[in-house]
Amino acid sequence: MVSSIILIALFIGVLITFHEFGHLIVAKISRIPVEVFSIGFGPIILKHKWDETEYRLALIPLGGFIKMAGEEDQVKGGFSDKPLGIKTAVIAAGPFFNLVLGFLMLTAMFLVFGLKYTAPVVNPAPGSSATAIGLQPGDLLVSAAAETIPSFDTFEKVLGNNAGEEIEMTVMRNSKLLTRTYAVPADTWYTDSIILPVISKVKQGSPAAQIGLKQGDTLISIANTQIRTWNDFTRIVRSNGGEKIAIGWHRTGELFTDSITPVMETDKFTGEKIGQIGVWIEQPRRDIEPFISPVVGRVRKRGPAARLGLKSGDTIISVADIHVRRWNEFTRIVNARGNQKIPIAWRRAGKLFTDSITPTTETDQLTGEKVGQIGVWVGLPTKKLPFHTALYEGLNRTGYVVVQTFVILYKVITHQITTKAIGGPVFIAKVAYEGASWGAEYFLALWALLSINLFVVNMLPIPVLDGGHIVLFLFEAIRRRRLTEKEMAWAMNIGWLLIGAIFVFTLLNDVLRLITK
Repeated sequence: MVSSIILIALFIGVLITFHEFGHLIVAKISRIPVEVFSIGFGPIILKHKWDETEYRLALIPLGGFIKMAGEEDQVKGGFSDKPLGIKTAVIAAGPFFNLVLGFLMLTAMFLVFGLKYTAPVVNPAPGSSATAIGLQPGDLLVSAAAETIPSFDTFEKVLGNNAGEEIEMTVMRNSKLLTRTYAVPADTWYTDSIILPVISKVKQGSPAAQIGLKQGDTLISIANTQIRTWNDFTRIVRSNGGEKIAIGWHRTGELFTDSITPVMETDKFTGEKIGQIGVWIEQPRRDIEPFISPVVGRVRKRGPAARLGLKSGDTIISVADIHVRRWNEFTRIVNARGNQKIPIAWRRAGKLFTDSITPTTETDQLTGEKVGQIGVWVGLPTKKLPFHTALYEGLNRTGYVVVQTFVILYKVITHQITTKAIGGPVFIAKVAYEGASWGAEYFLALWALLSINLFVVNMLPIPVLDGGHIVLFLFEAIRRRRLTEKEMAWAMNIGWLLIGAIFVFTLLNDVLRLITK
């Protein structure tokens, strides 16, 4: 217990220290007197004065601050006396240092542990066009569309860039090279193309069935709003449970309109009450999936697999008396058998082992779904990276995390992702503690992810956050005079109200997770 508290304090403390250090460095460079630099809040444990700055370590490691001369009043040479550019640089430096820290951690991770990748070994779907051209499970991709394929991710990018086109593919099978021509589907999982709202199934007795909706109908409007995608449609229906709304659809070129009342149902993944009309679409087909063998990569400390004695490099042969050849077969079986004692067999260095294992039932943090887990991660091939490539991968992954964080925030705001997926301080502490049980590589990646997330969150235009301060500076520059004390107090109060509401909401989510676990 004590070790976990120390670990969490270190985890959060490093992120905060780097953030505040960013403010401090730029303030010092800008010749702004810094009176206090504190890591943590509350009672002071240690303090030391160096030049004009008192450096503190406080008891509660859940934040930190620097106090600059001229923040609250006009002081010559102080913060408020500086031009807009310098004030903005000082405030932005904190989040920017978190971004840099995330980048450095990811780069270090790639340097030390290498880059894991999915081997370009294919698993074509039965009955698909990929099977029709002769692709077989286990074929190794060599090239596609005149591009060398070092990983399955590269192959997916090639498919996405050639959606709707024919490409030449070369595969290796039993040491022989084979060439095939593949017609890439125009709308499938590896493209960013639109999933159209075309109905594939109507639930009997549902609101949709009652107004005559049929398989093949294309939905064009809902609640007097034109829709282009399935996501547009589901978002509106989910938020209009129990409300009578207009609906429009096409069938063989003919336009139909009517009214419909979505019924309130409980989302089996999140537990939310949502509106439903009883229709489904056919999900984009995965013609070619990666063939990933059921080889264990990492074993979580104290998990069912660790207690059983499973180790990195073990190959799962069967689980629940079902023979498995691919990792997704193994996970699907385990996910469906939480708290059930099941037989398991695995091979290690040519020797067969058998035993029984009981997957724990855990809650998927994004979907809320209850799934069985035994505490193992897939073993993927790894390639060592030279320094310049590790830098590139670190930069590339940092940019990806920033973009995806904004995308997730947007989807939460637009109700495309449930707000129950948002975690608070308890969730962060839990993830930090559990992350350590997966090993140094996973823990470092998690640390980097949270540091980059701190950059994004702190740059949001909410008063009291760094991004909010920058917005207020810009507002002052536009109207060419400073905010009065009353105006600033109003802005700060609104900011604290928003932050407080978010804190309470996320804390409530954390408590509900613990209660419903």
